[in-house]
Amino acid sequence: MDARHFLFPLVEALSGRRPPRQLSGAFAPRALTTVAAAATPTRTRLGRYRLCHVSPDAAELAGTLHMPTKVRAFAARVERQGSRWHCTEFHLLP
Repeated sequence: MDARHFLFPLVEALSGRRPPRQLSGAFAPRALTTVAAAATPTRTRLGRYRLCHVSPDAAELAGTLHMPTKVRAFAARVERQGSRWHCTEFHLLP
């Protein structure tokens, strides 16, 4: 599982460079709602992140997003559904 498959499009959506609805193929509706609510037209960079495989079909991501005025932490869960990985949970901490 390559975490960048989720993280780079996510950062583009959060910074307003990509419509969040473009993530609908890889993000569950609840996770996509969180992304859409947090999206703002600001410069956002991906900081450090960690990937932890909790089972052969599930992994958890945690890391930081650097925004112009603050750094925010995020957590996500991705699960294998068939041959593809799908983000089922996404949380952005204040």
